[in-house]
Amino acid sequence: MRKYIKTMLIEIKLVFNYRFSVMWNSTMLVVPLLGYTFLFKKLFSQDFSFGDYELNTIFTYYFWALFLYTIVPAYAWSDMADNIESGSICYFLSKPYSFLLHYYFQILGASILWIILNFLPLIPFILFFHKLFIFPNLKDLLIGILFFIISYNLALIFGFILQLTTFYIGKPYGYFSIYGWIIGLLGGEIIPVDILPKFFNHLPFRFLYFIPSKGFMGKLENIHILILEGFLYIIIFGFILYLLWKNGLKKYTTFGG
Repeated sequence: MRKYIKTMLIEIKLVFNYRFSVMWNSTMLVVPLLGYTFLFKKLFSQDFSFGDYELNTIFTYYFWALFLYTIVPAYAWSDMADNIESGSICYFLSKPYSFLLHYYFQILGASILWIILNFLPLIPFILFFHKLFIFPNLKDLLIGILFFIISYNLALIFGFILQLTTFYIGKPYGYFSIYGWIIGLLGGEIIPVDILPKFFNHLPFRFLYFIPSKGFMGKLENIHILILEGFLYIIIFGFILYLLWKNGLKKYTTFGG
């Protein structure tokens, strides 16, 4: 385990090699949030109806949904596909070092930084619009964090599955945009899932952004069932990931010296 922790720490150091880019990107979340804020303030001032949402609930929802969208690694690392296609994966396979665990901890290191750096610019934003923001109490905060952990691991498994399709069909870049559109819509980043037809409220994608956001807002029901469902999805898709990995290695061939 020590070697994977070291991988995580190295990734944190590497991120800081691009200080200006990191600091600049960390402020970009404020722009769409401001856009949503001014849009909904204008709409709700004119008797606008948006499901069961009011101005403060929709403001708070998009705050959490967009924040989660920037920190949940739904695509994993494209470097995985590059290593599979180029044959560099052999360096991992020839050593007692897990390819998947390497990327899990590498992404985790970057994610820890992005959580901190993306949230810091939002503090003055929250303070300025504090009348619109629903602050979580301790219970809601813990529930939101729990569902964020489920969201993070489920998204990472989705991302790993996406990258491991390189074993079978080559680099997955051609359908990245389709995948991004699906998780954005069905995950709750584009629109709250409970606004969509009821069928979409039973898909695993809603655990990515919608359910954690609702958890932070204290708007979830049947929490124990949702927790079990979330972990069940992690097990199911984790098993699919395992099968893709094992079968991919069996058919994997590479060339070169």
